[in-house]
Amino acid sequence: ALRDFYKPLLNFTILSPALTGAYAEMQTANRKETPGYNDKLFSFARWNDSQKVIVFCNFSRDNSFTGELLVPADIIGKWTFKDGSYNLKDELYSKAGFTLQVTNGKGKIKVVLQPLESLVLSVQ
Repeated sequence: ALRDFYKPLLNFTILSPALTGAYAEMQTANRKETPGYNDKLFSFARWNDSQKVIVFCNFSRDNSFTGELLVPADIIGKWTFKDGSYNLKDELYSKAGFTLQVTNGKGKIKVVLQPLESLVLSVQ
């Protein structure tokens, strides 16, 4: 299982231009505004002109997270996104159905994150 996790992760890190671009943490806003967001969860964004990526990790061995991950207004502003829906691609597991919904300049992504699971989502 560990090999199945690291193989796509390492391939993505080699090929992703966003991972050498700008960085913004999403912890502060999510801890204030997202119900159920705790100290076992970690999220951040990386981007450059050609790619935008959101990384969300659950380091809990026992608890899952179900809710909406907040993408703060300062990140949405730097990405120059208008209100609307943006499709996201799951770069690790190819799970479908992730959407970044931007409303009043803030973004939200509905997610279910199992214990010890991570998501790497790129904006399409």
